[in-house]
Amino acid sequence: MLQHRFPDLNDATVAGYVTDIHKRFDTARIRDFVPLLVEREAARALTRLADNTVPAPRTHPE
Repeated sequence: MLQHRFPDLNDATVAGYVTDIHKRFDTARIRDFVPLLVEREAARALTRLADNTVPAPRTHPE
């Protein structure tokens, strides 16, 4: 599940990427692999986003 792979990104961001990418496949004639293709594309995009995102500061000392 992508939310678990990207815990620093909020659920709405992850869902938005998945929804947008899924729309690209709306006209695909063969639908069998659409979920796999969406997940792979979303994971790539979210990885790029996460790499450029500064984590929120910690509110408690370690």
